[in-house]
Amino acid sequence: IIFIVLIFVPPALEYVAKDILSFVRLFDFFIVLGLMFLIGSGFYTYGLVRSNQKRIEKIVRKVALDEKK
Repeated sequence: IIFIVLIFVPPALEYVAKDILSFVRLFDFFIVLGLMFLIGSGFYTYGLVRSNQKRIEKIVRKVALDEKK
């Protein structure tokens, strides 16, 4: 939703990127935003994988102990 608003209000986006954040070009601002998004999604995915790994480990441990009996 924020991106849609920023698309329709380019002067506000240029003001934020150039005057407040001191980016020379607007493209540099988008590159930084993209890298931040990729890093954030990578951490989120890592967290999901770790939680799923722990769940699978519990299930496998339970099945292994049940088969042993």
